[in-house]
Amino acid sequence: MEAENAALLKTVAMLTERVATLERLLGSGGHGGGRGTPPPTRPPSGRPRGGQRGHKGISRARPEVIDETREHPVGDCPHCGTAVESSGRVAERFEFEAMARVLRTTRHVLHQGWCPRCRRRVKASAGLALPDSAYGPRSHATLAALRATMGASIGDLETFTRTIWQRPVAGGQIVVMLDRVAAALVPTFWWLVDQLTHGPVLHEDSASWVVEGRRAVLWVFTARRVTAFWIDPSGSGQVPRAVLGEAIDGAAVSDSAERMQLVAHAGDQRCLAHPLRDARDLLAAHPDREEIVAMMTPLKAQLSWMIGLHARRETLSASTWLQYRARARRDLLALAARPWTDEDCVRMAKRIRRDVDLWVMFLWDPTGEVEPTNNRAERALRPGVIDRRRVQQNRSLGGVYRDVVLRSVGATCKQLGVSFEAVMVEALLARGRDGPDAVPPTLRRAIDGSEKATGDGTRRVTTQPTAQS
Repeated sequence: MEAENAALLKTVAMLTERVATLERLLGSGGHGGGRGTPPPTRPPSGRPRGGQRGHKGISRARPEVIDETREHPVGDCPHCGTAVESSGRVAERFEFEAMARVLRTTRHVLHQGWCPRCRRRVKASAGLALPDSAYGPRSHATLAALRATMGASIGDLETFTRTIWQRPVAGGQIVVMLDRVAAALVPTFWWLVDQLTHGPVLHEDSASWVVEGRRAVLWVFTARRVTAFWIDPSGSGQVPRAVLGEAIDGAAVSDSAERMQLVAHAGDQRCLAHPLRDARDLLAAHPDREEIVAMMTPLKAQLSWMIGLHARRETLSASTWLQYRARARRDLLALAARPWTDEDCVRMAKRIRRDVDLWVMFLWDPTGEVEPTNNRAERALRPGVIDRRRVQQNRSLGGVYRDVVLRSVGATCKQLGVSFEAVMVEALLARGRDGPDAVPPTLRRAIDGSEKATGDGTRRVTTQPTAQS
């Protein structure tokens, strides 16, 4: 009985340790809500916190625009009260202060006259004022920017107009203003989609959304210079073909390449961060299984090395790059070819053999724009994922299309470093002046200039690696 009792105590201790490990992996202490993925752990580097030696610091630059200058002459000495003699030297201090009332009301006096030739009354125009709204283009752009870039709900915008503008605007009027901006940017949205279809690489990803209380899907298609969103209330997988058309010129980077198979493209790159995370999870969950350690440790190192290759591409010679390219595929297949018996290792080996060409395609890309991970699409999708908890998402199909257009143009302006508000003002003014197909010149110049700077004016097609290569 003593031997049996000792064996039971040993079993209880082992199971207790096992439960603690599983609770730690769930990330919730056993109380639910965990994501099931342990946070990545890195050994300490030994370096101090903060900026390292040689790091270029960031300091506040002198303002380019100064609205007001106030002179402050020196008076009596604050220590003894004696009159101070001026030395001719001055010091500067800059203060940034918000205006008490930022919404300005302008009274337009429109003079009228009589044309003796046309025999009709003629009335002067109000310059840059919008013909179909009492609110100016900048006020439209301000509300649309808050909606598209900060996820402000209609209620938030009502609060903004009441507290900051000090002129309450009803929610219905705000919706009309947002719809007016979106309608002016519709040609710009489809022009951005056209830029994506002719680019060297396109990243895509999706997340859940809600439209009229029902589950929908938020899609993102992005590249280095352009981003376009799409909200699909039906939740079908036909969105890439419906938005992008039957074919795109470049390669596709995604978490699941099957979603892009309805659109012809030059090649598929599957995100390497996903198998890397799976290898880390297996190592953390089963440190006592020898085959898991023997397979996942070199796989994790191999995938991390491959991801780091993309950042080093410009520093490597052509011959070294060719050697690394051959080595990456060869080492992965050699790891998968080993006689594994553990079920998780067998499953991972099958995955490597099936997807190896989708993992190493970026090494064959001549443009250097295909990335080994889908982090670009995930970063573009993150603001929408954050906003969906507090913007009530979309209550109508009209709101769906409005948010698609505003988010797409806003994200693209952020990528290009141009003012989203300026682009919206140009679109609103051009809508009545140049017709419905006008694209804001600021955005067009920014994209053309970025293509010339990176040498991407000519489109090159990416090829998929083959077993012979």
